[in-house]
Amino acid sequence: MAKKYDIGDKRYLIVKKENGELFVKLIEDGTEKRVTFPLRRWVQFVAIFPMVDQSLDNMRQQQTVSLQYHIGGKFYISVTSGFNCVDIRQFYWNPVSGVKPTRKGIALRLDEWEKLKEIVPIVHAKFPTIAATQTCSSQPDHFNQESAFTWTECYPYQHDAAFAFPTETTSVS
Repeated sequence: MAKKYDIGDKRYLIVKKENGELFVKLIEDGTEKRVTFPLRRWVQFVAIFPMVDQSLDNMRQQQTVSLQYHIGGKFYISVTSGFNCVDIRQFYWNPVSGVKPTRKGIALRLDEWEKLKEIVPIVHAKFPTIAATQTCSSQPDHFNQESAFTWTECYPYQHDAAFAFPTETTSVS
């Protein structure tokens, strides 16, 4: 079972069940440009849409914007002045220079971003399981620090001694 929604030029949001688990994917047909969201990462991604939109508004007003937000696992969403896109990308840990981007991900053009936001309520209505999923930070075992740090979805670099927390940075000037 897979449901495909068009968001732009050969780009799609796909809801698909794999090994009994539901995933949301953003893909570009014919390329390796894609990102797969487990449901908790998906709801974290959707939860920061207003922050992304604010950054895009600031960018349109010629303000300098540098948003990088950890959405789960080793994935971040970025909006940066000079790049008219919303970038969703996997990162890796470099012991010398910290968290760095990989080629694994997709950069949505601004019209695709708008189309994605229109499709989300349709997807959530069609798939109540997705709509009912909560972010991992709202889970009871996140209410104490010791348990929260064991979640690799929230702290993917916990085994890298020099890295303590995923970064969420926003700057507007």
